[in-house]
Amino acid sequence: MAENEEINVEDDIRRLWEAEPFVPFMIVANSGDRFEVTQPIQLAMGGNTVVVVHPRRGTSLIRKNQITAVTVLEPAE
Repeated sequence: MAENEEINVEDDIRRLWEAEPFVPFMIVANSGDRFEVTQPIQLAMGGNTVVVVHPRRGTSLIRKNQITAVTVLEPAE
């Protein structure tokens, strides 16, 4: 990627979040933390923050400027 090219994380997340049919994906933060989104209901976005709800574990708040990648999860074989 060119140095001045910016990743539009919000567009990438929104595209995956709204996909029909939904495909699970992972959000990767610059800290190395990874957040799996396996159902659309687990995610909320606002201003500068993405919220991921983890079943039985609570929630994670991630600042959009701390997201380094958004990747589609491969289906389990």
